[in-house]
Amino acid sequence: FTTERFSSSLMTSDEVGVSRLVSVVQVQGKGTHSFLNAKFSQSVPRKHDMVRNAAANCGETVQFIRSGHIYETGYLTSKGRIIDRLTVLAFPGRDSGIYGDVEEAFLMTSPGNGGGTLFNELSPLVFPMDRVTLVDCTGVDSSDSAISGGDCRLKTSVITLACSSLKDAQTSFNKNILNILSGGQKSQKIDFPTRGVCHHYQVRTGNGDYADVYFTEHTFLPMEACRGYTILIREKNSTSTRSNIANVIWGNLTDEYNDEGPVGIGTL
Repeated sequence: FTTERFSSSLMTSDEVGVSRLVSVVQVQGKGTHSFLNAKFSQSVPRKHDMVRNAAANCGETVQFIRSGHIYETGYLTSKGRIIDRLTVLAFPGRDSGIYGDVEEAFLMTSPGNGGGTLFNELSPLVFPMDRVTLVDCTGVDSSDSAISGGDCRLKTSVITLACSSLKDAQTSFNKNILNILSGGQKSQKIDFPTRGVCHHYQVRTGNGDYADVYFTEHTFLPMEACRGYTILIREKNSTSTRSNIANVIWGNLTDEYNDEGPVGIGTL
């Protein structure tokens, strides 16, 4: 992209290790499928098994909302040269009007391409007939929101848990992440998404609000190198780092007293 890709914009000392290494752009509306097909190199799967019962009985704290697709696509120049490889979480919509049935997708840049470049380049290409809206999920404060269209009320975080095997990743997830999402309920269980599938959950936070958690088998690295899961969290922005689920999860994963936790390596 630009020099903006190298400015990670590290946050406060309480959030060491959490930085804007990855940008996220939300595409939402009835024209999401057509918009993605027109702008990127990979075709978007149209239909998907939207059965809710597959993971509906998760518990009171963690509620399954829907399932969708995950795939990689190329963001190209007008001459066909690749700018970046994007990871797309796509959720087909339905006309019921129920929350969770709206058609939307999240575009995640490759690690190191943080910043608002993707949003700034895509937003001029949106017209009323496209029937979509774009949101720069990178912005978490009022100054970013005024410039790039981010929502100052919401904070978006991306955490990737990479291990030598999928079994190790699932064990680490259950011990270090699920207990936080479930509020300490040891009986809490969720179904791990298979490759190519993304699950959308709603999680009750400590202050009574809800956070949206998107969970998929993906590590931004080749499968031959590692296996694991990526979690995209959308929650209300709070001045207290302890109130944000993403900060609590990251702190628990990288705590020096957590002998069963992984090692936070930052940028790859």
